Amino acid sequence: MSPATHVRVLVLDGAGSLLLARRRDPLSAHEVWEPPGGAIDSGERAADAAGRELREETGIVAAIDPDRSLQLHREYHWKGERRSRDERIFLVRVARAEVRGAMDATEAATFVEWRWLTEDQVRLLGEDVYPAEPHAMARALAG
Repeated sequence: MSPATHVRVLVLDGAGSLLLARRRDPLSAHEVWEPPGGAIDSGERAADAAGRELREETGIVAAIDPDRSLQLHREYHWKGERRSRDERIFLVRVARAEVRGAMDATEAATFVEWRWLTEDQVRLLGEDVYPAEPHAMARALAG
C-alpha cells in the first residue's frame, strides 16, 4: 500500500457512539456518512493532520496517538471525479461535544449534518458509510 495521503478520525464518546458527518456531493447529490478527516499537507505527519482536520471540521481538540492507526484504500466518486487514495484511520475518545467547525464556506456546504451514532444506528442508516463498520474498526484500534 502507498503512503497515506489523507486521514480520518474515529471520534468515540463514553457511551460508545461515533461522530459521523453526512456529506452531500455538490454535483451528484450522493450522500455518504464519514468521520472527520482530509488531506495530509506537504511535510505534515499523518497524526498531526488528523488532529488538525478534527479541529477544523468539528472544533474538537484531542491528542492523536501516532502509533495506533490503520490504513485503508478508498475508491469513490466526488465532484464528478473518480478518486483513489490511501487513508490513515485514527481513534480518539472524547466527552460528547457539540460540533463547531471552522471550515471555509465551500467545504462546509458539503456537510449536511453531524451526528453521534451508536453501532445499531449506523446499521440502520441504510446509506453509504465509510469506513464500513466504523465501530468494529474503532474496537480494533482500541486494542
